[in-house]
Amino acid sequence: MEKLYETLLQLPIFQGITLYDFNDLIGKLKWHFEKYQPGDTFIKAGEKCDKVICVLSGNTSFTTESSNKLYSITEFTDRPFIAEPYSLYGIDYSFQSTYTAVSEVTIGSFNKLAFLTIVNDFLICRLNIINMLCRRNQMLYNKLWVDDIRNDFQSKIIRFILLHVETPEGKKILRVKLYDFANLINASHVNTSIALNQMEKDGLIRMGRMSISIPDAAVLREKFENDK
Repeated sequence: MEKLYETLLQLPIFQGITLYDFNDLIGKLKWHFEKYQPGDTFIKAGEKCDKVICVLSGNTSFTTESSNKLYSITEFTDRPFIAEPYSLYGIDYSFQSTYTAVSEVTIGSFNKLAFLTIVNDFLICRLNIINMLCRRNQMLYNKLWVDDIRNDFQSKIIRFILLHVETPEGKKILRVKLYDFANLINASHVNTSIALNQMEKDGLIRMGRMSISIPDAAVLREKFENDK
């Protein structure tokens, strides 16, 4: 129970909750725990988001695909997290990404009614939820208003990647055809290829067949900000 308490403290909804409130909360929530093996998909994009899914341990990846199916981005994390709590309500209450276990993964979940119990009965959780949603909204808003007059091709590539990732750190894989990617960043096929090859020489990315692997998006963000 103590290990679960320490794990839940890493999730944004439960940060700051006392051990006393934790014991009260556990008594009110009906948790459902599951384990998944490497390669198992435990959430598919488009599935109805009718419960809160908490990844408690293990390494996971989540893949988001563009609406026109031209490209997708896969992100990796080894931290506990809640899968798309913002998809619980709103106009579209379905998962936007597909989640896959990279190592053995343990998840705990509870239904929407239990989520409302948390909101109603625990002030710290209610404030955490408001803060979490506001923070995400601010991050998305700030992305839209990042003005950049640079027109070099590396800056275009980095900006595209940073604009489409959920978290600007960690390993990412962009799957896209080179011709399509050139069109997406409004550049020629040749100039895009030259810029990508130079970035690979600089250790920023690794090129694959119809894929671009980014070892750490934080390095791209640092280069993008320092080169302004």
